[in-house]
Amino acid sequence: MPLSPDFRRLWTAQSISFFGSQVTELALPLTALVVLNASPTEMGVLVALENLPMACIGLVAGVWVDRMRRRPWLIACDFGRGSLLAAVPIAAALDALTFPLLCAVAFGAGSLNVCAAVADRAYLPSLVAREELIAANSRVQFSASVARTSGPGIAGLLVDLLTAPIALAVDALSFFVAGIFLLRIRQPEEKPTVVTRHVGREIIDGLRHVLRHPTLRPLVLCGGMHNLSSQMIVPLYVLYLTREFGVSPLLLGGILLTGGLGSIVGASASTRITVRWGVGRTLVFSQLLTGVARLAIPIAFGPQPWVLGWFIFSEFLLGAMRPIFNVTQISLRQAITAPEMQGRVAATIGFLLWGFSPIGALAGGFLGDRIGLRPTLAIAASGVLLSTGWVLFSQLRKVREVVPEATEHPTPASSTERTPGDDARRR
Repeated sequence: MPLSPDFRRLWTAQSISFFGSQVTELALPLTALVVLNASPTEMGVLVALENLPMACIGLVAGVWVDRMRRRPWLIACDFGRGSLLAAVPIAAALDALTFPLLCAVAFGAGSLNVCAAVADRAYLPSLVAREELIAANSRVQFSASVARTSGPGIAGLLVDLLTAPIALAVDALSFFVAGIFLLRIRQPEEKPTVVTRHVGREIIDGLRHVLRHPTLRPLVLCGGMHNLSSQMIVPLYVLYLTREFGVSPLLLGGILLTGGLGSIVGASASTRITVRWGVGRTLVFSQLLTGVARLAIPIAFGPQPWVLGWFIFSEFLLGAMRPIFNVTQISLRQAITAPEMQGRVAATIGFLLWGFSPIGALAGGFLGDRIGLRPTLAIAASGVLLSTGWVLFSQLRKVREVVPEATEHPTPASSTERTPGDDARRR
């Protein structure tokens, strides 16, 4: 499906940013470790500061994005990230690099990442027709999958050849290039016609809108339960494979690579699958198969070749299903959300899905110590599987298409908003 040149410019900018972020993810901690000889505690602080902004400013970012044009916001985020990251190699060259400076860069770049992610989701629907949302989001997800698959290898090569601080200079350049592509978008963007109120009130409006909406609420409940359960697996997965089954680092890398390959396959097929199965069935089956993929980890047993086959199957299936689910749910929520609410809806859902996920990681580590790795992984995988119920037993399962019937968007507090579920019942 041909999409507009302006969308292709946005897509190119996003793709460049995805690869750049993969470099940062590796090069920033390596800079702390190799150049500054950071301690384990300092490394933990650095990683925490990169992830803290979602909890700190995620909801506020949605209000900011809804109050202004999205393209200038995205451009400012790209040039801001580029400038922050450029400070690291400059300071290293001047022998002025310190750990507090790295912490400031980590938190600043993380904050701009949150703002850019919210603005991206809010801006994309203005560049494509509603019936093109799935195709557009599928392309974005494909780029993200390719970046996650090949990005760490490229980042490692850059760090090895150029040193970590210089690799960050390359990353900084990538954000400047992405900003230039955004500057070339020609489609005019209307200034949002929203009544500016207290930030707290607008945040509450966004939360109320998402939690009361009959389509968005089950998506958030499903995604929140999925993330909380999945995060229980994250701190135990590598430990389980290496300790229980003697998986070598090289073999572990190969297993993880199959997940990246699966995500490319899933992102490539997401449009065709959603069109053929319909929105509701796609959401139900992709989440159900995600649960199956997670359950394959604790139920693996037998000779090592057989067990490794289970792990490879699990990673590939998980990698394939998540882009399909994400493309479908992102397209759906963009299609049913009024333009003046896009930023707050994206930020609210991001906050609800990821703001509490650290609790899952802490719970996974605690239970892993108390009851063992395999039982904890079984509990977590069951949580992922059971999260399918939020979609299965809601009106979402009846939704066939992303595009609802033409309707005026009411105010967030209105109870008369038409949803895809309403249209599905008419069909």
